[in-house]
Amino acid sequence: MTPAVDVAVVGGGPAGLAVAALSARQGLSVVLLERAALPHDKACGEGVMAGGLAVLERLGVRDRIPASDSGPIRGVRYVQEDGSVLEGALPGSGGLGIRRTALSSVLLEAARAAGAEVHDRTALRSHHRTAEAMVLDTDAGEISARVLVAADGLHSPLRRAEGLEVPTDGPRRFGVRQHFQCTPWTDRVEVHLSTRAEAYVTPCGPSRVGVAFLWSDGQLETRPSVTSLLARFGVLGPRLAGAPTDSEPLGAGPFLQRAPVSPKSCAGKGTRARSGRTWPLLAGSSGSTPGPQGRCSSWRGGRRSGITSSAASRLAPGRSSGSWPTRWADPPSPHGTGDGAARPRARSSSWRSAGFTRCASNPARSARARS
Repeated sequence: MTPAVDVAVVGGGPAGLAVAALSARQGLSVVLLERAALPHDKACGEGVMAGGLAVLERLGVRDRIPASDSGPIRGVRYVQEDGSVLEGALPGSGGLGIRRTALSSVLLEAARAAGAEVHDRTALRSHHRTAEAMVLDTDAGEISARVLVAADGLHSPLRRAEGLEVPTDGPRRFGVRQHFQCTPWTDRVEVHLSTRAEAYVTPCGPSRVGVAFLWSDGQLETRPSVTSLLARFGVLGPRLAGAPTDSEPLGAGPFLQRAPVSPKSCAGKGTRARSGRTWPLLAGSSGSTPGPQGRCSSWRGGRRSGITSSAASRLAPGRSSGSWPTRWADPPSPHGTGDGAARPRARSSSWRSAGFTRCASNPARSARARS
């Protein structure tokens, strides 16, 4: 079977849209499938770091992000229950808090403008491989592609169908996101720490902040709500008291999902390495291993260009397809969500207390009162 397209992307989140846009810009024929209507909202920390901003610049869409849906991020601030603060600046110009729907909108425009064929409200029913193609049975009919990109989310059905899940034994972490109408009080991402939960606050416009609450399964006494979670934070709760909400609360989890970094790493873990002429590639949270915060932190995008550059070179006329790894690992994020990144294990109150004590005893890294 001769593949109908070079690349099929399943999933219309920021990662899938970026891969589709960059692939199409390099001369590849691209089809993207998304089962929901686009642009699609989702529980997300909505912080875009330097790698992601570079991709937005490359696609020519950074300046199209509405000022009403974005705000600068110049550092990270940790806030202890007693009001003690530890903060640091991000390198360079920092990052940008962007409402996820606004980010998805500009990436959707970029993908379509580059020539990608986008089908929303279209589900993937099943797929199989032949010697020359990945064959997809979809709501829009059968599609064959030389490369299949699984960008279908944290609990990726494609990753599971391909046997590319690695067993996990860590805590089950859950989260819920809510926006509030208020003027951001800082250009830092604030991480508020309580005994059994954390709250991550991101400026997402001149009149909006997004708050992502996270906790471990079994730590909360009652079923959580935004109101009950906010009441756990002695500094954040009063600050947002009375502020109107600006979105519907959305939940996510459990966050800890693992995928192999390469086919070789699949050995002995119950997964199947893929090689030969047809492959699934994992992008976004489909191929990520979130840290304690889960995926509710930053969209980086730095390795999306790596996937598409390799796709362009290997799918160029006259080139042998060869053998690809199934996943590119993301670089560490300043929020601490990248694989292998150094990050505080905020769920441990003893770690937090010790950390603040050590910093308070060192003038160069002192915990300071809120500015």
